Amino acid sequence: MRGRLALLAALGSGLAGCQLFGLGDLPCETDTNCPADQYCAAEKVCRTGLRQTSVDAGSDAGVAGDAAGTDRAQSDSAGHDSSGSDASVGHDTAGVDLGGGGRCESPPCSLMPDSPTATCRDGNTTVATTCPTEGNLFGQDGNHNEVPAHYSAGATGVVHDDVTGLDWEQVDTQLTGMWDDAVTYCNDLSLGSQTDWRLPSARELITLLDYGSANESATVASIDTTYFPSPSRNGYWSNSGYGGYHWVIDFWGSSPQIEIDTNYSVTYAVRCARGDPQVGGDLRFGVGTWIDRKSGLEWQAVSQPEDTLYAALAACASLTLNSRDDWRVPSAKELETIVNRETDVEPATYTQLANDVSTASRTYWTSTPNLVSWGFWTINFTAGNMGGNYITSDYWYRCVRGP
Repeated sequence: MRGRLALLAALGSGLAGCQLFGLGDLPCETDTNCPADQYCAAEKVCRTGLRQTSVDAGSDAGVAGDAAGTDRAQSDSAGHDSSGSDASVGHDTAGVDLGGGGRCESPPCSLMPDSPTATCRDGNTTVATTCPTEGNLFGQDGNHNEVPAHYSAGATGVVHDDVTGLDWEQVDTQLTGMWDDAVTYCNDLSLGSQTDWRLPSARELITLLDYGSANESATVASIDTTYFPSPSRNGYWSNSGYGGYHWVIDFWGSSPQIEIDTNYSVTYAVRCARGDPQVGGDLRFGVGTWIDRKSGLEWQAVSQPEDTLYAALAACASLTLNSRDDWRVPSAKELETIVNRETDVEPATYTQLANDVSTASRTYWTSTPNLVSWGFWTINFTAGNMGGNYITSDYWYRCVRGP
C-alpha cells in the first residue's frame, strides 16, 4: 500500500537519537549497500525501521523510506511487539521519513495511530465483510493503514504505545468523579516506579480509539482490550476544554464518542498517561498544501465544497497536488489532528487553516464508517462535534496524504 509505514518500537536510553530494533550489523556507506527494506544508519550499519531525520519544512531529502508492508521484528500473532520494553526506560518515537512530502520532527513525533481493524461499509446501513478494492466506496478508512496502532507491555500495570511514545495506566481505577478529582488522581499516581502521571488531553485519549472494533450492538469496546481490559463504560475525562467544560472520550456508549461536558456536576472515569504531550498544529505552507510537522500529515490547503462521500473519495483518489498523487479522504482520527479542542473560538482549528474561510462552521467528511448506527463519521468545525451522516448527504472535505 502506497505510503504505508511499518512502525517499530523505538527505545531511548538517554542518547541523542533513538535506538531502533535492527536485523543485523551489515556494514554500509549508503542506502544502496543495504537490502531493499533497510537503510544505512548514522553508525554505518544497515537498519530496518524508521529513519531518524530532522530537516527543514518542505525540504525533500529524496531518501527511500521503509519498504511497504515491512513487518515488525519480534511481533506476536496479534501484531503486538512482545520484546519486553519497560516503562521505566525513557521511550522516544523515532523520526519519520515522509518520502519527500514533508517531515515529522524527531524526536518526538505526534503521530496519530490508525484504527487497527479493517471494517468497511458497502452502503449506508450495511457492513462489508471485506473492504472494497474498487468502486464508489473504495478509499474508506479500512482501505488505508498508514500508521498501525502498536502497543507493548511496560512495567507492571503500564502499557507503552510504541507509536505515540506515551505510557498508559493499563487498568483504569473505575474512578468516577468530577474533573478536579481526575486531575488530582493522576497527579498523585505512582505507578511503574514513575510519579509524573497526568490527565491526558483529548487528542491523547483519541489515539486509543479503535473505530473499527465498534459494532451495532455495542458489545465490543472501541479500544484494544488485550492491552486495556475492562474499560469503563462511563467515558473518560480529558484535560482539554474551555470555560468550565472539558472533552470526554467514550469507548462504549451508543458509539465511540467525543463529547463535551461541564466540570461541576458530572462524573466520568479516568485513565492517566505520561510522556511527551501529543500536540499538533505545527503547520508549514507547502505548494498548495499545509504540512503538519507534528503529525507528519500533509493537507490540501483549500477545502473542497459540499458533495457526497462518493464524490469526495473519488476526487481525493484522483488528485495530484504538490507532485503527489497518494491523496485520500482523512479518517476520523486523521481529521481530529486539525481540530483544536482547547478553544471556544470558531472555527475550532488552527490559525493557518482558519484562514481558509470555508472551514468556519462547516461539516467535513471522514472516511471512517459509523459502525454502530449508519453512514460515516463527520466533524463540524464550529466546535469540533462529531456525528454520523448518510453517504449521499453533501458535506465539505479536505484531502490528506502521509505520513
